Amino acid sequence: MKSLLISITFMLIATEFGGGLLLGTSDEAYACGIYGILYILGISLGFVLLGSGFAAKLKAMNVSSSIDIFTLKYHSPFLKNIGSILCILTLLGLLFAQIIACKTLLCSLGICHELILMGFWLLTCCYAITGGIAGAGLTHTFQLGYVLTSFTGIFFYCLFKEPPSFFALKTFIEHQHLFSSDALSFSSFFTSLIMPALYCVIEFDYAQPLFAARSKRMALISALWASLFMLVFSLVPLYFGIKAKLLNLTIPEGINPLIPVLHVLTNHSVVMIAICGLVAALIATTDYLLWAVTMSLGEWLSHPNMAPERKKNQEKIIAYSVGIGILAAAYFNRWTSVAILGCSFELYDCCLVAPLVMTYFKQEVYKGAAIGSMLAGLTGFIVFRCIEPPFQKEIASLLLAFAGYYLGELIEWAWQKRSLLKRAFALPRVG
Repeated sequence: MKSLLISITFMLIATEFGGGLLLGTSDEAYACGIYGILYILGISLGFVLLGSGFAAKLKAMNVSSSIDIFTLKYHSPFLKNIGSILCILTLLGLLFAQIIACKTLLCSLGICHELILMGFWLLTCCYAITGGIAGAGLTHTFQLGYVLTSFTGIFFYCLFKEPPSFFALKTFIEHQHLFSSDALSFSSFFTSLIMPALYCVIEFDYAQPLFAARSKRMALISALWASLFMLVFSLVPLYFGIKAKLLNLTIPEGINPLIPVLHVLTNHSVVMIAICGLVAALIATTDYLLWAVTMSLGEWLSHPNMAPERKKNQEKIIAYSVGIGILAAAYFNRWTSVAILGCSFELYDCCLVAPLVMTYFKQEVYKGAAIGSMLAGLTGFIVFRCIEPPFQKEIASLLLAFAGYYLGELIEWAWQKRSLLKRAFALPRVG
């Protein structure tokens, strides 16, 4: 029982643990101080919600992905296809965030040449395509162990050299004015905290590790332990991001503060250990996301009777095309990896949260409700980027999605009642 609990906990941690966590959180901490922990706090909240019963509801539906709910509950292959497109776009956003993390890591090392980034990214894609994904489980296990061990050791080594006054809460309050107030808006708070939590609740890959739990109590305990682990470990990148600001390090745009601050606080050998951990973590996460995008696109393009060899070659072409496309897009990007993650989660949440979450609580659902929710959520996601709503655009988009759900449900219910009344009062033909 104890070994199963530990196994579920670490499987849940592995779904989110990676180089993006370290680089993204340290970048946010450098920009807005202790509020850089919001993204990890959102993921942790999502884990707790899953363990509280949402994972059990998804398991009871006996589906192989969240999108299959549209076929099972709404009886609509068309809606499943729309949901698949939104999933693919979200995965592309998450993959895009990985190359931005790679770019900032290389720039932190003083390697800002485009050809180096191109070579590193293409080698990572080749590794995934030629069999790296087959050992993804072992890779993630190694990643988790190596990153955890190396960065925990580096963290305590740096803390050991800190003066006792550094750990006083007063110190952090006094220095919070150093961080950008623009990064502390309620909009960024909602995007960083609530959107990742909602994504966890409706994403099958996050819920799947909890399916192995023998009881709801075990699922909840596993989720709580995973959340606690994520929050405690997030103190590592949070510390280095804040420390970089307190040391008055000038971090140019596009460069992550993690490596520069390690250069100041430690020595060359320690920095190399950290770099190896970050590279291993980024490669493992990229492998998984590239594989997920390739499999999703492959389902669309492959024929049921396609020969296995031809299907395999098609998947390789898709993977190379996606990798090169993401690389090309990276040259026009001006966002941070955390901002891209937030935007990806927002698209998925605004369009899919309402129709999927409603199936957790309602026995009878209407296809029109799901269509109305998707259209309204997507409209809000696009329009509120051009026209400023009276309050935060993320909240406005979600409210619009739920309003679209109930409006679509009402319209379809009224249409069904109208059809029944017409049949009930229809006069039989004479002759």
